[in-house]
Amino acid sequence: MSYFKTLVFSIGLAAGATTALAEQSPSLTTRISTLQATDASQGFELGMMQTLRAVETALQARYTYGFGRSIRTLPVFRLGLPEQNPTPEQASPNTLADITKTLVADLAIARTTLENADAQPFDMTINELWLDVNDNGRHDQGEGVFALLAPAVLGRGADSIPQDAITVRFDEADAEWLLAYTHLLSGVGNAILAFDPSESIAGLATDRAALEHAPTIPNVYKSAVVKAEIDALEAKLGEIEAQLSPMEAQRGIANDQISDLGKKIRASETPEEKADLKRQQDEVSAAKSDLWNQIWPLRQSATLLRGEIRAARAKLDGTPSAHVNQFISASEWDAIYIFLHSLRQQPDVARIHAVREHWRAMIAHNTRFWAAVSLETDNTREWIPNPNQTSALGLTVNAETARAWQRILADADAVMNGQLLVNMPNLPDGLKLNVAAYFDDPAPLDLLEWLHGRGAYKYAAKGPSITDQSWRAFKRLTQGRAGSFALFFN
Repeated sequence: MSYFKTLVFSIGLAAGATTALAEQSPSLTTRISTLQATDASQGFELGMMQTLRAVETALQARYTYGFGRSIRTLPVFRLGLPEQNPTPEQASPNTLADITKTLVADLAIARTTLENADAQPFDMTINELWLDVNDNGRHDQGEGVFALLAPAVLGRGADSIPQDAITVRFDEADAEWLLAYTHLLSGVGNAILAFDPSESIAGLATDRAALEHAPTIPNVYKSAVVKAEIDALEAKLGEIEAQLSPMEAQRGIANDQISDLGKKIRASETPEEKADLKRQQDEVSAAKSDLWNQIWPLRQSATLLRGEIRAARAKLDGTPSAHVNQFISASEWDAIYIFLHSLRQQPDVARIHAVREHWRAMIAHNTRFWAAVSLETDNTREWIPNPNQTSALGLTVNAETARAWQRILADADAVMNGQLLVNMPNLPDGLKLNVAAYFDDPAPLDLLEWLHGRGAYKYAAKGPSITDQSWRAFKRLTQGRAGSFALFFN
């Protein structure tokens, strides 16, 4: 099994194996209700279902309000969307913050369950998992965990997946892994809430609404005159295109001749024959070059004329030229504005402190996971294996790769604690960013101030800085797939 296929399952993804399997698979809410009715020995499994349910609830809210590409850069919300809601509800300025608060609260519930559980091992058939994204109570096409998560993790590597059901045994060490993930997502959620975008969204909506009263200025361009100009320009363009067409055809023929003569030259057996063919090729190349000297200015004129025609047409209704490619949609421009504008406000200090605590806890749980998994002696359908185990997913992790990831964790912990600084090329020589100092005394993140470096002045310090050596080593050991492995390892 290839790495990309096994990685699909390694982060809880599943192929929606067969229709029969999907039909038999209970929803997360059903699983949770069943587990809550049993004894506390299944608390670990309950905590995992509650964690997945927290993600499912966030995706359901995204579907309800029709959020699509505008929030695709946010964790959780960027997961694949099987379909857009044709009749979304009207969102308020507080909607995104409310969704995020719910996510953080739901993760806290799951984390409490996990912390109080005895981490009793349990088996799970990965392919059975699905998220009810459109909240209709059915396992619809595209709602399998694989279909939702694979594009974000694998990209084009998710084009083929195994159809077999795979059962994984989650054990005590894996409980630490899952706790680390709840802290990771909770930290991200608190970071969003620390720079609550609600006011930025409300202000933008108010100003956008005022545009309805924008005045309309009469068109000063005479329609008949502009249309006459367009007709004349299109006539000139037609003449040029008529000249270009046969020339382009001749150039194509010349290219074919040059290619054919090249093949004959390579196959020729005598110097005389080779020299004669080379002479013919040179003659064709020279003719092609002369032809190109005639084609190029005509092409340039045609391009300029097309641009002029588009600009003339825009005079008729005063709208921008329709040919302009919008690499960023209007909703995405709104999202960029809201993001940058929100960062300019004074962040909620308590939320920033919560981010730090969650991410430090994430590192601590991840470190404990690796310590626990290294001591395991069994070899039963492992999730993340130690070097002496085999994963149920077909994945292997050698000792060197495991150590490299733990060095990355140690580096991250040192940055969070202020023991290592972060290089910022826009700070004066010798000064670096102390991330821990920012967490202690957070301030607005004005883009201009931080691009210049001035915004980081109060957090500047001298001392050792984190380097990318650990990450580069991890990339080498994972054969350039460090990002995917990092998502798996957390």
